[in-house]
Amino acid sequence: MIHQDIIDFQNKAIALDEKARSFSPGYYYNMQKGSLFLFDNYCPKRIPDVEDEEVLFWYFIIDLYGLFLDAGKYLKFIKKNDASWEKVRLFYDALNELRSVFCHNKPSAAFLPFVFDKQTLFGKIQDWKNRIKPLQNLVNPQSTLNKQDYHDLFDIFLCCANNILNTIETELLKEYEMYYNSKDDGQIRDKWFLELFRMFYNSESAYTRAYYEYMTGPFYPYQKASVRKIKSLFEENAPKRQLIKTLFLDKQNVSKKMSFTHPDVVQYGKVVYNKYFSFATNGVNIRELTPYTLFKDQLETEHPI
Repeated sequence: MIHQDIIDFQNKAIALDEKARSFSPGYYYNMQKGSLFLFDNYCPKRIPDVEDEEVLFWYFIIDLYGLFLDAGKYLKFIKKNDASWEKVRLFYDALNELRSVFCHNKPSAAFLPFVFDKQTLFGKIQDWKNRIKPLQNLVNPQSTLNKQDYHDLFDIFLCCANNILNTIETELLKEYEMYYNSKDDGQIRDKWFLELFRMFYNSESAYTRAYYEYMTGPFYPYQKASVRKIKSLFEENAPKRQLIKTLFLDKQNVSKKMSFTHPDVVQYGKVVYNKYFSFATNGVNIRELTPYTLFKDQLETEHPI
């Protein structure tokens, strides 16, 4: 049951992302893909062939972390003020806490205050808890969790994650689709593209991805290249690896990167959108948004290889 639940959820997330990408054509090295997305190349984890509720629960949390906080981190910061989006933000906070319990030196029940605190996620989702049983035996954060506890906790997070996807689809994706149907470049740029740009702009790994692809060709998480070759490439060109960041240094303080809200950064994003993502762009000139396609022109102009 748990195995199939995870598979169904992963397929639902992938289908939702594909729906978002279907609104607008986009090309990546002549491969047609959607230009904008909900999740940045989400890679669902293979489900381990075990019947251990504790293992499957933590496996599911790591998979959720990869989807929401690695591939879709920007969604937490979308500027919506309604109660539904408050639950999205609280879900991100709870998920981040759970992942930290699993990956760091914390007791396994350290996240339980999130279950009962009325100001966190679980105090706000009474209308979502269609599959959830009372967890009164988990009140003590130092309690030892048993098999049934982990099964119940899995139900909580599966229920929440599915409802988060439903909220994203009905409140965000529906809005994006409306903008595409009306060919509203301004709204798509300001409410979708610039949010994705912000995620990449504030991500250390995005610059490494862009640089790697700039030097070697299409970026894939598991590209067939030797570890030694990649390491050598990075070491030999270490000064250049920072070259993208140098495009956004504060002219008044050259050791400091400009904030994303700086007019020069926002203007850069608008120029890139208008050139490669707007309805005025024709055919294969439309790009899939990746760190590389976002910074490619500046790299080729400012730092030719």
